[in-house]
Amino acid sequence: MTYQDFVNKTGFKPLPDEFIEIGSEYTHSGADADQFYEMWLADGKLLKYANERGKRIIEMEAEINELTDKLDRIHDIITSS
Repeated sequence: MTYQDFVNKTGFKPLPDEFIEIGSEYTHSGADADQFYEMWLADGKLLKYANERGKRIIEMEAEINELTDKLDRIHDIITSS
């Protein structure tokens, strides 16, 4: 299974860490590549990964907001001196 074949057959572009996980699933599935793609989609894996990405984005946004607040406080300290 190659990355490009996976993308072409599923329409999903996994991130590197996701593709490693998917590759492990494929290796342990005992299926050929085409069977695996069908099983992967039928098992709702696309939705699973989309949901996980959504959660990661929300976590990153919260982290960005926290860092922005810290930078604003630092800026306020520096400019008020």
